Amino acid sequence: MLERVRTKNQYLRELVHLAVLGLLLEREYHGYDLKRSIDRRMGEWTDIRAESIYYAIAKLEEAGFIKRFARTGTTVNLPAPSIL
Repeated sequence: MLERVRTKNQYLRELVHLAVLGLLLEREYHGYDLKRSIDRRMGEWTDIRAESIYYAIAKLEEAGFIKRFARTGTTVNLPAPSIL
């Protein structure tokens, strides 16, 4: 049986996805607000770039875990109703 070998970068991407999902379970966020919240909460031990957060948002939306919508001109992200 072949085992898929994961790289350090793949693990880091998955950790960013989990951080984004965890924050979105709390409340609605714009991508910039996610960055600020991650910096405030985890800034001493991590440095997650804004590009990584927006990449995670796009991938999570593509996979159906979150959905993006506009409200009064501001884009917010919510966990999709199917998340348990």
